[in-house]
Amino acid sequence: MRNFSFHAILLAATVSVAPACAPHLQVVHAPHSPAGLGSDGEPRSVEQVEAAVLEGLSRKGWVVLDRIDGQVRAQVSAGAHQATVRVDYSAEAWSIAHEATSAGLKHGVDSQNREVIHLRYNHWIRLLDDAIRQALDERGAMPATAVEPTAESSAEPEDTPNSALGPDEPTRVGVEEQGETGAGD
Repeated sequence: MRNFSFHAILLAATVSVAPACAPHLQVVHAPHSPAGLGSDGEPRSVEQVEAAVLEGLSRKGWVVLDRIDGQVRAQVSAGAHQATVRVDYSAEAWSIAHEATSAGLKHGVDSQNREVIHLRYNHWIRLLDDAIRQALDERGAMPATAVEPTAESSAEPEDTPNSALGPDEPTRVGVEEQGETGAGD
């Protein structure tokens, strides 16, 4: 009986510690969001959705790398972390897809063959998706032009990945700096 109790305690300790091995990893968030109707009840135009995508990227501090019809590639840097996404859009919807991230965001595949990444990336994507939705809602059915963010932009809006990641972030989440270049606060 004493041997059974020891094994039961050991098993319980193992089960409770196992999820803590990767507490900062989540399944990659890849939203597909409908554009909906404008305030006049009419469908959105592709130009309205494009303007909202560019506005959302700008508001959250993302830099547009390139654009083609129906697609924008953008990147954001925060400390030693960097993420690149592809935003596909049409008059009906937009979607945000992972393209690349720095090693510190730990993109990979878990034991259940799911694409996983650091929770910070998913937070950035949720903020970006919300910013696009907000920009689209603010535009109603009125077409508008958006200011495209550039690498020279120096203003950093609130709640950007850069402002959400404090200087102690790599230490706090257990990410070791690996001498990555191109990232700075």
